Amino acid sequence: MFEEEGRELLQHRYFHIGDAAGERLSLQQLTDTVKAHYPQEKINLIWFKEKKDAAFQFRTKSNKTISIDPYTGKEIGMRDG
Repeated sequence: MFEEEGRELLQHRYFHIGDAAGERLSLQQLTDTVKAHYPQEKINLIWFKEKKDAAFQFRTKSNKTISIDPYTGKEIGMRDG
């Protein structure tokens, strides 16, 4: 099993959202949401999949990964490391 697939399987709630309805918010809106909730953090990396149920992942300089629902802008979770 590949590392990414294993991580996605074991930490499903960080990678997937419940209902994917409507239009995704813009990347700028999602980035602004993360910055508003974590003003002390610097975003180093953003990754996402084209799947409708995929969360957006924001990686910070201090190695936090923040998962965001791309349709609502709501934080799904945050993990260190």
